[in-house]
Amino acid sequence: MWVAVDIQARGMRVWVHDQDAVIPLEADLGVSSNEPLVAVLGRLLLPYVKGAEPLLVLCSGASDPASFAPVPVAPPNGGTAVQVQECDPRMDLRAISGVGQARPSDFLSGEETAVAGFIAAHPKWDGVLCITGNHSKWVHISAGEIVSFQTFMTTEMFELLAQRSSLAGDVGESGWDSDAFALAVSDAMSRPEKMTATLFSLHADAVLKDPSPAVARARLFGMLVGMELAAARPYWLGQNVAVIGTGDTADHYVAALKGQGVIAPQLDRDKMGLEGLRAAFMSLQTNDA
Repeated sequence: MWVAVDIQARGMRVWVHDQDAVIPLEADLGVSSNEPLVAVLGRLLLPYVKGAEPLLVLCSGASDPASFAPVPVAPPNGGTAVQVQECDPRMDLRAISGVGQARPSDFLSGEETAVAGFIAAHPKWDGVLCITGNHSKWVHISAGEIVSFQTFMTTEMFELLAQRSSLAGDVGESGWDSDAFALAVSDAMSRPEKMTATLFSLHADAVLKDPSPAVARARLFGMLVGMELAAARPYWLGQNVAVIGTGDTADHYVAALKGQGVIAPQLDRDKMGLEGLRAAFMSLQTNDA
């Protein structure tokens, strides 16, 4: 028996592997930002801690930045995982290293495991992965290695603007207008230097024209995604591109790329993270053999 743990911005995913069975646990319900990881896992995995041997727990997204592997590098695996000290003695908790980049300064912490999962499923694929989430990551992979990457705070900026700025009363909490989104992406890509002025035009439209909040919501996110695509153009232009993500945000990135003539298959973030952790477990078994 062993346990795979994938820590993401939206919570922690946990899968218990018991022979041929995989048991997903409702980890999000027990996660507190003020509670140490070892305490959360100790409580969550208590029913599975059995026998004399410590329960092996492979965790991504929790490594010390000092252990980050520099690019270019193959996604770190179980063989390079660092054993977490001061842990529950009934668990053998090992943190898979993240990946660091010096220029521009950037890092992957957890996303590298999703990359490993993608590479395991597509070993001969070269191109760029767009990993969506609170922060989106554009990762160039070639010959099974992470060559370079860049992070954008697009979704976090969207949430801040939609909830805490002058636009808070103009942007709806739900609803979507695909045409408004596509037009906003195109406009932002063609005129990124007018971003802040265009943002205020959303508020002005709400005052003068009273548009649908769903339209304003789609336009706001479209503006931000368009800015991101303009900046990330060297990554996706002329490349194979795949989007790794879950939910509406990933769907919107796929649609935005399609508007630029890029057909990007979409893969589930949790599934890719789990496949990456399985690959790490297999490498660990090989190293220990």
